[in-house]
Amino acid sequence: MKDFKIPTSIFNANPDILKEAQNSKISFISVDEIFANEKNLYHVRNVDGYAQSIQETGIHEPLTVMKRPEGYVLLAGHSRLAALKQLIGEGYRYSYCDQDITGKAPVIIRPEFNDQMDELKALIASNYQRVLTGEDKAELIETCLKILEQDKKNGQKVKGRTAHLIADMIPVPEFYIKEYLAKKYSESDSEPEDHEKSQDKKRQYDKLCKQMKRLSKSLTESDLHFSEINTQTLRKLSDELKHALDERLGDRNGI
Repeated sequence: MKDFKIPTSIFNANPDILKEAQNSKISFISVDEIFANEKNLYHVRNVDGYAQSIQETGIHEPLTVMKRPEGYVLLAGHSRLAALKQLIGEGYRYSYCDQDITGKAPVIIRPEFNDQMDELKALIASNYQRVLTGEDKAELIETCLKILEQDKKNGQKVKGRTAHLIADMIPVPEFYIKEYLAKKYSESDSEPEDHEKSQDKKRQYDKLCKQMKRLSKSLTESDLHFSEINTQTLRKLSDELKHALDERLGDRNGI
């Protein structure tokens, strides 16, 4: 990182700038009191770039934290926090709105979440601006699958195609999610329990197909007279069969 001198304008800044920030619900917390969130799914990267930018022009966007007994835990701003710590460790100073705040970070303190899944959803939503790698996308999709599964277990009604629901949660195109899920569910090296369930479903499906073939053959070979056919009953049976098939095959079309 190149040497950089704090502009003299910082020391001539509006003395009420920190008070104004506090009125805007922005607090200034010691960097040592802020901790990374263990649930964060995103890799901290480009710390040097963040540090260079903050050193030259100051930090412009507050971090978002939650107050806990151990200190302030991050919800958004892991890379910026790492950059601030790097600057402090290397003996540089930095500013916020032209005010020297070296050693501290501007933060917005939000209430604690009552549910861990809600916190995880917020962590995902807080990082929409990131450029994601393939690994990032895979981790996010897997996490969203767990969230949807947990929501179902908690009795929440989860309606819609899985890929569409996940696309609403993370900054990943729906077509990418569809391809990922299709590949995931078609791979033979899945977990033994999942593979066993998949094989069991396949056996049920094959059995159902054989039953339908026998029924079709029986109807074809039957010597029915037109007067004996109750078309209304056949339509009702056809609708019931279609409904049963939709229920049986719904999971296969849910991606």
